[in-house]
Amino acid sequence: MNEKEILQRVGTLIRKKRYSKGFTQSQVGDELGCTFQQIQKYENSINKISLPKLIHLFKKLDIKFSSNADVLPYKTT
Repeated sequence: MNEKEILQRVGTLIRKKRYSKGFTQSQVGDELGCTFQQIQKYENSINKISLPKLIHLFKKLDIKFSSNADVLPYKTT
């Protein structure tokens, strides 16, 4: 799995969870300290998201890293 595919999977996961929680891109952006345009770029895999922001976002959206190992290029044991 290459970097683009990982970014696409992460972006899709963020979008799906955001929708399911009923949050707008603006609300999520406010929580992370960025604009809705930046959230849109994360969701569409245009921009990379930093690990600290990704962790914060996963907490906000109730996403557990361990349950989303398929997003990573390899699985740990």
